[in-house]
Order: sequence, then C-alpha cells, then structure tokens
Amino acid sequence: MSCSRPFYLMAAVNMVVASIARVVNIAEDQDTEGKVTCVGTNDVTEPMDNKQEQSKDGEMPVAPMTKIKVAVVILTTVAAVSSYFVAFLVTTAMAAPVLNLTTLAVAAGVCVTVTPFVWINEWKLIRYPALRRTINALRHEVTVLNKEINFLNMEVLELEIELERMEEETKELQDITKMQDKNIDELVDLVKENQQILEEMRDYLRQAVLQDIIKLILRSDVDRDGMLNKVEAKTLEFNLKLSLDAYGIVFDTDKFYRAIGLSPSLVNVITIVKRLLPDQTDELSSSNSIGTEDEEDTDSDEDNKDDAYDMFYIPVERESRMLCPDTLRLCNEYFHKMGRRPTLMSLAPTESWRRSLRRLRCDVGLGGCDCDEES
Repeated sequence: MSCSRPFYLMAAVNMVVASIARVVNIAEDQDTEGKVTCVGTNDVTEPMDNKQEQSKDGEMPVAPMTKIKVAVVILTTVAAVSSYFVAFLVTTAMAAPVLNLTTLAVAAGVCVTVTPFVWINEWKLIRYPALRRTINALRHEVTVLNKEINFLNMEVLELEIELERMEEETKELQDITKMQDKNIDELVDLVKENQQILEEMRDYLRQAVLQDIIKLILRSDVDRDGMLNKVEAKTLEFNLKLSLDAYGIVFDTDKFYRAIGLSPSLVNVITIVKRLLPDQTDELSSSNSIGTEDEEDTDSDEDNKDDAYDMFYIPVERESRMLCPDTLRLCNEYFHKMGRRPTLMSLAPTESWRRSLRRLRCDVGLGGCDCDEES
C-alpha cells in the first residue's frame, strides 16, 4: 500500500492540474466572449491584442499559447490516467485490501470517464473563437445589408416624391400645351389679319404714289394744251425720278423719253404711269406666276409691244422678300449660279413681268425661253 501512495499522489496532482487548466480555459472563454463586437458596430474586435488573419479555409488560426495550454491539459490528464492505472496494477500485485482496490478503481474510473470530456471541451475551446468571429462577421454583414436596405428604401421614397412632382409638371405642361394650341389658332388668325392689313396698306401706298405722280404730270403741262414738249418732258422726268426714288422704285428715263416721243399726250403718260397700280381685274399676284412655254410663244408679240412701256422696276436684292415664291426661287438660283443677285424686276402687272421672269429663267439656265432673242 505504501508503494502505491506515490501513484495516488501523482494522480491527485494531475487531476488538480487538469481541473485548474479547465477552469482557466473556461474563464478565458468567457473573457473572449465578452470582448466580441456587438451587432451593429462597424468593426469586429478580436479577442486577442493583435488581429490574426483567417486561413484559406475561413477559420482563424490557433494562438501558440492556446496550443501550449491544450498540450498541458492533455498531458496532465494522460498522466493522471496513467498514474491511476499504474497504482491499480501495483496495488493488485501487492495483494492490497479490497477496500483500497475499490477506492482506487472508483477514482481511476472517474478519471478515465472525465478525461474524454476534458479533451472534447478543449477541442471546443479551440474551435469556439473562430466560430464566434465568423458569426460576428456574418452579423456585421447583416447590419451593413440592413443599412443598405434602409438607404434604398429612402431612395425609393425620394423617387416616388420625384415621380409625383414630375406627374404634376407633366399635367401643367399638358395644360400649357392645350392653351398654346388655342393661342396658336389665335396667332394664325392675327397673322392673316395682319397680312390683310399689310395688303391694304400696300394698295393705299400704291394709290398714294400714283396720285402724287399724276399730280406731277398734270402740273408739268404748263401751257395746258394736253401735250408735253421736250422741256415739259424733261421737267416731268426729273420730278418723277425724285418722287419714285423716295419710294424705292427705279425709273427708266430712256424708255420714258421713247414713250413720250411716240405719244406725248397727258392721257398716254397717265396710262403709262398707271402701270404702277394694277386694277382689280389684273392683280399683281396673278401676273407673278411663270407661264408655260405655249403661253410664252403666243404672247411674244405682246411682250415686244409692252416692253417699250416697261419702265418701272424694284431692286430685287433689296425687295426680294416682297416677290412671289417663283420669283424668289429664280432669284436664289440666279444668285447661286452668278454669285450676285439680279438687279431689277419689273413692276408692270402685264406680260412684261413674264418677260422679266423669262429673262431670269434664261440667266439661270432653265428652259422655255430664247436667250438670243432676250439678249
């Protein structure tokens, strides 16, 4: 019995050491759990002073001190079990009393029974920190995702508010568009009315010009014989040129002298001047259109006859926007071909206007005219 006491003492010491190691590990485990970061924080606090990197498989590596502690606990428990086993063998060989053998067997059985639990707990203690870190990392990710979800919900609310505002603006724009449609109709009516007023003003201006010119013609007949001599014709030509220049009309004095020479009566001169003002049956717009080739051939004699009395012109370059669309188109083609605009266009509402247009067509290079005859 005395020989087995050292083994009893060794077994008792080993069990005490294993129990102390177990208590220390439990305390460290609780301390580590207390240092773990709570859910909702930005960073995860490591249970050790220095943060350790995770291994490739996602688990945290075991610290060296933890390995030493585990090794000490395992060695102590193995030594305790071995001590009890040796003590049991020695006691049995020395024929110890049954009571001592029973006590030793119970103590050894308890030690052997507790040892696997100690080893399992040590393995769990090694695994718990890594699991807690993983769980805390997942909780942190959940917190971040919750914040992002809240942020997205706020953006959705802002977008809904923006959508409502855009719908209101769209409705306002639709109302404005409906109002503008009405305003456009009113504007078109006003434009037509303005065009009519301009036409009336233009007619009034032509009548005023014609009235002034007729006054000049009547005043030029000094001797009141109804005929114009050379002196009276010269005075009338000078006065007509001044009056027509004021209205932007070019007056061909050479043709005027030829016309006066053919028929120097006041009635003939007034008839010539009335070419400035077309009557209601021979409107200027009806004479602006470009005739066909057949019409141009049949009216060639009349053109040659009227050409001598075609002495009133407007500067096309300055007044081109007042002409008809066909004339404007020909003027633009003439400008692109010649590099300059045609200078004059006849004001006569008769076939002389067509003759001017045919001459313009020849200059542009269009068909329907005899360029040699026109030149």
